[in-house]
Amino acid sequence: MKSVAFYLLMFIRPFLKISLKIIGGLCMVTFVALLIIGGMSDGENKLPAWLPFIYLAISFAAFLAGWFYDNLLLKLNPESNILILDR
Repeated sequence: MKSVAFYLLMFIRPFLKISLKIIGGLCMVTFVALLIIGGMSDGENKLPAWLPFIYLAISFAAFLAGWFYDNLLLKLNPESNILILDR
């Protein structure tokens, strides 16, 4: 059962990693853009100060999800050899 779960997760890994990198990257760009826009806005159109940090948290959560996924794969490795997760 451990082997089936491992190989299924290894099959899904490239798609998951790419989607997590895209989500994390877009949220990081949005974080920087909102910091710049928020500093330039004034008066009634001012953005809430906490808004950019939501996107920073989502970006960090995407990074952590990928990291935990790789750690799960390392623990489920059915063979006694060393598993190297590239990219």
